[in-house]
Amino acid sequence: MGTADVASAATCKLPKSERQDTTGKKGPSYTRNMRATRTSCKNARRIAKSFYSCRKKNGGADGRCRKKVRKYKCTEKRFNVIAIQYDSRVTCKRGKATVRFEYTQFT
Repeated sequence: MGTADVASAATCKLPKSERQDTTGKKGPSYTRNMRATRTSCKNARRIAKSFYSCRKKNGGADGRCRKKVRKYKCTEKRFNVIAIQYDSRVTCKRGKATVRFEYTQFT
């Protein structure tokens, strides 16, 4: 990990395969606005994937993750909730390291 990865906030660019999955097989329908503070973008992507897996194991597309993922405690706020989809903002923290991202999930 370089100094820039550890000390500052970074907006993480996601490859299309991680940004969009309308099939729901790999992750949320759309993931966007990922930011990593005091950790790398690579780690932020891992946390987002682990968070999705945790949600899926606990109720499928509509599931909630109520345990730590990769030692990070995550909180989620859902909005724009309608019968077929919702948007969510997720913040995961471990000490001073923070990962934030948003996603849209088709249900």
